Amino acid sequence: MSRTKNSFWTVYLAVILSTLLPMVAMSALAHAATVDVAPTLGGAISGSETRITRDPADQYNPHISGNIIVYTDERGLDLNIWYYNLATGTEQPVTTEPGDQQLNDVSGGIIAYDDDYLSDVFVYDTATGTTTSITNHQGSNVVAHNPAIGGTLVAWEDSRDFSTSNYDLYAKDLATGEERLVSNLPGYDRDPAIAGGIIVYMSCSSGDCDIYAYDWAHKTTTQITNTSGVIERDPDTNGRAVVYSRTREDNYLYDIYYYDLITKEEKRLLLPGDQINPHISGDYVSFEDIVGGCFRVRLWHVPTNTVFDLNVSAASYQYFNDIDGNRIVYTDDRNGQLDIYLFAFNSPIYAITATAGKGGSITPSGEVTVNIGESQTFTIAPDTGYDILDVIVDGASVGPVSSYIFSGVAADHSIVASFSSSAQVTSVLEFFDESVDNGTLVGSGSGNSANGRLKALRNMIQAAGDLINQGRFAEARQQLQDAYLRVDGNPRPPDFATGPAAAQLATLIQQLINSLGG
Repeated sequence: MSRTKNSFWTVYLAVILSTLLPMVAMSALAHAATVDVAPTLGGAISGSETRITRDPADQYNPHISGNIIVYTDERGLDLNIWYYNLATGTEQPVTTEPGDQQLNDVSGGIIAYDDDYLSDVFVYDTATGTTTSITNHQGSNVVAHNPAIGGTLVAWEDSRDFSTSNYDLYAKDLATGEERLVSNLPGYDRDPAIAGGIIVYMSCSSGDCDIYAYDWAHKTTTQITNTSGVIERDPDTNGRAVVYSRTREDNYLYDIYYYDLITKEEKRLLLPGDQINPHISGDYVSFEDIVGGCFRVRLWHVPTNTVFDLNVSAASYQYFNDIDGNRIVYTDDRNGQLDIYLFAFNSPIYAITATAGKGGSITPSGEVTVNIGESQTFTIAPDTGYDILDVIVDGASVGPVSSYIFSGVAADHSIVASFSSSAQVTSVLEFFDESVDNGTLVGSGSGNSANGRLKALRNMIQAAGDLINQGRFAEARQQLQDAYLRVDGNPRPPDFATGPAAAQLATLIQQLINSLGG
């Protein structure tokens, strides 16, 4: 089907806008095991933006794999496929034939596209510059279009069985040459995406659209959604999980969903407005957020449920996103025409500050940096004669643990380990006895009263050691605090001991209290 210039963009916007309106009668149908996620808003993620295309004509619908960005180009009389090589900084055409070539995808340097003029699907090898026909429907009424490629698999929509089931989904393994009918569900099977041998697609019948996944190796099909009265669309996969957009039952707006093929768990990302066109790579999902009619590409880090904005122009719209690793490509209209841009984001890094008090260590220590979503383990070890008193994480006690794991890090944290030892009490008592023996520490008052007060003070310190050995640290701190008040030199309460060594004894007791976290 031939198109005049700009008509593709006009049609795309019309389709998007139409899907934001009620399409079918809605009914409340809960999706089992779906968890609603109110994300943490991470603000603008750091990174760098690069303008890829500069021709005054329109370039749009980019896809990326490694260093290759492929897109539809309107600089000629017809629509053509071009690609840009990030490694060499050069762009070149894939097609120059009559008619329109568009609806492209790329994987590992192999570009898949459809030829509207011939109604067939082709692949182009960027390494060798060779083009191979995947289908051969020329001269017939059969149409093959909208291909996807992942690894050696190519999938596409095909109307060869139109008389019975409209468009079906076919796939071919470029390595073996095997072709299969992937799906011939009633209605239209559309919009394939491929990764890791998994082909995902949407199947639409009677006004409803559902998401399916086909495992090429095992020849099995999994129905991801089975809902009535809602639309699921825009499927993509990384081989382990499937993402798609779905209308809400109450207000017809679209949300982004994430379905784990292994665990069967599903998340729905809760944001205001419409979110469409998700793409997934690793733990990140890029998508288009439509707020007030403005298209913005955003980034969802699934393990931590954090949503980031791209640090790009706020004066333009970003559409047609795709993601590979830490690179996002999109179409942007800031220059008066449609251009392709790339944003390479930096994985957010957070700091965990780890410190240890006297009597032990924490490993690693100091400021430890951790990438978002990763885990970090800390090991707490007391010195000889000491015990772990407590471990404080972000201001709250987790007890005298010997290790602690920060899982799925998505913020700065702190961890503080403290230690205690009855050996410290023994050291204080030894100082006490030596000072009494050499006459630098004496009981307050005279006679038996002085001796009694001195003995009572020693008993208080000894009792604190017993409490520490029993793990009763709060009581030990209180016992030592009482002993400190009986030797601090203040008249109230009255001291039990005086002499040149009294001040140093008070200091030793205070140090012991501090070591207990007091």
